Amino acid sequence: VTPRVRFDLPSPHIPAQIAYPGRHIRAETEALLRTLGVERLGIQQLHAWCPEWLHEGDWLETLERLREEGKIAGFGISLWDHDVEAAHEAVAGGAIGPVQPMYNLFDPHGAAALLPLCQHTETGVIARSPLYFGALAWNRVPDFPAQDWRPAYFFDAHRRETFERVQRLTRDIDPAAGPLAAVALRFCLSHPAVTTVAVGMRTRVQLVAN
Repeated sequence: VTPRVRFDLPSPHIPAQIAYPGRHIRAETEALLRTLGVERLGIQQLHAWCPEWLHEGDWLETLERLREEGKIAGFGISLWDHDVEAAHEAVAGGAIGPVQPMYNLFDPHGAAALLPLCQHTETGVIARSPLYFGALAWNRVPDFPAQDWRPAYFFDAHRRETFERVQRLTRDIDPAAGPLAAVALRFCLSHPAVTTVAVGMRTRVQLVAN
């Protein structure tokens, strides 16, 4: 579910009832069911998460009701980049199902506290950005398409620095381990708390490899 308002962190607090009112969650869920032609979604996730929302609004009540109605099997939250601490209270209290943190070779911060907590509470973990927005599959400094959002993130200096890090990793890994992208996915999946990875694919070759 996407929030009703666009915002990023850091920003003034947006109340849950503005970002994720229950009626909005229900409308998006039912529209997606119609679009997909299915009776139930496996997982419905809030696309962004602020820890204050755990005690605000009617989002939780709405998602629980949608689950009772059989329209979703479960629900969880997706975390802002590098903001894994935001999920601790929700996971510890058992309020949500799977959590989706950024977790990859370049940003393994979640392994310090969040992933062990998820393992303890048997909360599913979907490792997001396992290839660091595709960088761990780069074989050259990329030129992004005009419509791509990544140039704003990989500004010129960051893009060059990231590619240099990718080259160093590629030189350091055992060639028998396969390409760096495969090593990066295995790194994520090697943590016992990680249930699966959310990895993008653009070609059939990538699909088969993943």
